[in-house]
Amino acid sequence: MRCLKWILTSLPVSALLTFSMAKAALPHVPMATAFYRHPESLFSSGRANRNNLEKNLIRTEQEMSFALKWDGKPFTAKATDLLRDLQCLSTASLKENSLLLNEARGDGTRTGELATGATVEILRTQGNWARVRSGNKAEGWMPLQRLEARSEDLGVFIPLVDTFLREKPSQGSRLRTTIPRGTRLNALSISADGWIQVKQNGEEGYVDMGHLVGRADFAIWAWRKAHGWFLVSHREGAVLKSRDGQSIPLNEIQGYSPNPHHAIVTANEESTLPLRAHVELEKSEATVWGVSLLEGHGEVWWKKDLVVLQDSATAADSSLTTDELLKRQVFSYALTGGTAKMEGLVSAQGVWKTEDGLHWTKIQAFGDQDSPVAIRGKKWFVGSVQSLDKGKSFESFVRWEKLAKTIEEKLHRPARYVKLQKIEPVGDSQVELLIDTGVKRLSLRVNL
Repeated sequence: MRCLKWILTSLPVSALLTFSMAKAALPHVPMATAFYRHPESLFSSGRANRNNLEKNLIRTEQEMSFALKWDGKPFTAKATDLLRDLQCLSTASLKENSLLLNEARGDGTRTGELATGATVEILRTQGNWARVRSGNKAEGWMPLQRLEARSEDLGVFIPLVDTFLREKPSQGSRLRTTIPRGTRLNALSISADGWIQVKQNGEEGYVDMGHLVGRADFAIWAWRKAHGWFLVSHREGAVLKSRDGQSIPLNEIQGYSPNPHHAIVTANEESTLPLRAHVELEKSEATVWGVSLLEGHGEVWWKKDLVVLQDSATAADSSLTTDELLKRQVFSYALTGGTAKMEGLVSAQGVWKTEDGLHWTKIQAFGDQDSPVAIRGKKWFVGSVQSLDKGKSFESFVRWEKLAKTIEEKLHRPARYVKLQKIEPVGDSQVELLIDTGVKRLSLRVNL
């Protein structure tokens, strides 16, 4: 080492310069890319020049993952470790023209083609793929994200763990068989005490709903028979809890509007997320795997690219998604329409209207104030005004001087203030108002 140091310090500057230039002129050797037998492999099988991998590329595949939050903390999880509303659908509509393939992989053989808007039956899901069948009996695999949920579809129930099929709806009842986790179950009936009746592989019996996930677990809104849409808090067994504290049996539900950013953890081998945790999806990414055929190795997988598919949405001043809207404090809401189309109003730091139940536009005339809202037929009410054109224009329906006089007569003194708390249409010609006067609350009816 001392000899080398002496040689270097003894060389003239010109020689050192020549040595430095020669070193800089050495050819750049590209870093080898690791390849694997399978995307699930824990260790690489070897390394190869990326150009060689590209030259021998036979197909590409996508592996979905999500950045998410649970308990206020950030996590990441593979799509295969999560369950979303799309995977609980029984039927769906196509968002775009789609090929049907014989395998759940990008180079599968084409078995058919379906047009945008076509209705399909979902037979099973596998990772980011769904096997579907159309009305004309065409059957095959397609990417899951090409499917669009239908509100009137009540979906299937999926066990998060292996669960028992029992002869009767009771924990002490005789076992018929074990149903593997991930099995898609169609409910023949739902009992009030939290069991669904199913038929599986020729065996008919009952399954505890505490082991299952269904569309009700992802719903923001639900359509109740003879009552219309209501805001969902959560599911408890065979009952949906509304935001205002009601308990509605699942047997009375005829449609759902889901939260597309909500998921439930189904596996936790590679993360600290607990099984069954309800998480909020913030960003989705796709790892694009290249699949190449290498001599001496056969088919190998290597990471080709990373694509950000969906950033977490940011609230605009005048437009919100349902998910964004319900992160605000909801003061009042009123919805109309059937399971095929939802329209209505929500008051949440401003008054917002929707024509599809998914996207909300702010009615600027009300600023950021909260007001009670209601709908009866073609009349939309916000505070003391009404609209006959679905929120495009408003006119007053309250004669304030008459209302003030009525309040004073009821209280036997002037009101400290008049604040509308709730509006309830009564028939087609009257509205009942719940009014806070600063002294007491009064319920008064006014003619339209």
